[in-house]
Amino acid sequence: MDAPLLADVDEQWVRRRFEREFTACERLLSFVSKRLPSEVAERHEEITLMIFARTTLTYRAILKLCSSGYSDQAQMLTRSLFEDMVMVYWVSLHTTDAPPLVEAQIDHMRLLRADAARKYGGALPPDLAVLERRREELTQQFGRYGGRLWSGKTLFETLKEIEHLFGDDLRSLIWEYHDIVHKYNNQLLHRSAGGLSRAVLAQDSDQYKLRLRSTPAALEGEVNVTLFRAFLVYGALCGLLIGMYSADLGVYREEFTRDLVALAERVVDS
Repeated sequence: MDAPLLADVDEQWVRRRFEREFTACERLLSFVSKRLPSEVAERHEEITLMIFARTTLTYRAILKLCSSGYSDQAQMLTRSLFEDMVMVYWVSLHTTDAPPLVEAQIDHMRLLRADAARKYGGALPPDLAVLERRREELTQQFGRYGGRLWSGKTLFETLKEIEHLFGDDLRSLIWEYHDIVHKYNNQLLHRSAGGLSRAVLAQDSDQYKLRLRSTPAALEGEVNVTLFRAFLVYGALCGLLIGMYSADLGVYREEFTRDLVALAERVVDS
């Protein structure tokens, strides 16, 4: 096995090695955080900002994992990042429908938890009888085990509905991300053969050398790619919110496009 277990690459070294990527990613955070409202009046806006807050925490975690050399684990989080971005755009088209759908999925989740409580023992919700009367309706909306997005659609269906909200260049990049990167991240996250092989450094006959920590050799062509992808997805989300709450959309698009192109060139060169 690859030892020692507890040794990692130096975070400051990683940040210096990929300074251009970290600077762009953090500049994006700073730009959007200064331009969002602290209070909103409408429920759909609350939902939008809640998704944004969750996405921002995920984005920060991706930067932290990358700075420690764990680009594969960061890639797993970009799966969630992408789905949140898609849902924010969907909410912007469904300002009336989104709030009751969120509440409906919460009820469906409570119903599924009640099923588990019956099986393993646990407290049942006091309004269980009301929830049971809605079981067929909620199952039809969100799937027997709650596998659908709270839009009631698949990710592909939801993305098809919102694709016109992206400019031509960004729309092409988002679909490429969905068709290639998002599917890869699903395989990486779950127990696929491809995901398992990422932890193997080398194989000699029947002997495996496993990667149990981050190493400098594993960073090249990995950290910069992961940061580029996170920047693309988080930047697409931020563009929508800045357009909603700030007069600086033109400035944002110029800076975002400049950094996106620069990071893409570094991916090609790596």
